[in-house]
Amino acid sequence: MNIEESVTVNIKTLNVSLTPYAFAKMSNHFYNATLEYKIKNENISLFYFYMHSVAIELALKASILSKDSSKGKIDFVKNKIGHDLEKAMNEFSKLFDSSFLKNRDVDAIHKISPFFKEKGLEYFTLPIKYEMFTGGKNLPELEHLRRASDKLNSFLVMNDFFISN
Repeated sequence: MNIEESVTVNIKTLNVSLTPYAFAKMSNHFYNATLEYKIKNENISLFYFYMHSVAIELALKASILSKDSSKGKIDFVKNKIGHDLEKAMNEFSKLFDSSFLKNRDVDAIHKISPFFKEKGLEYFTLPIKYEMFTGGKNLPELEHLRRASDKLNSFLVMNDFFISN
C-alpha cells in the first residue's frame, strides 16, 4: 500500500449505559452519608430511615440494570418498580442470589417500603406521623435496615460497579 493513498476506517457506534454505574455510585454516597452523619438518638430520626432506603433503592436498581440497561428495562424500573422497595427486591432476587440478605434484612426492606414509596419519609405524611407518634411499631428496626443497606452496598463493591471503598 502506498502511504499517499487515503484509508477510510468505519467504526460502529458504541452504546454505553451509565445508568447502573451512576445508581451504584449514588447508592454508595447515600450509604456513606449515613456513616458520617451523627445525632444523639438516631432511632427516632427519619433521616436514617430515609437515607438507608434511598441507598437500598439505588443499589437494587443499579444491580437490576447491570443485567439489562436497555430503554425498555429502564422504563420498567422507572414505571413498574418506581420507589417500591418490595418490587425492586423481588426483581433483584430473580436476577441474583440474594441469600446474603437474611430474613430480617428483607423484612426491614418490606416494612419500610410502604412509607418510602409513598414519600412519607421525605414529606412526613400522615401515615409516618402516626407511626412516629405511636412508637413506630410498623417501622423496621433501624439496625436491620442499616444491615440491609450495608450488605447491598458491599454487593455493589464486590461486583465492581465502579465503586471504590
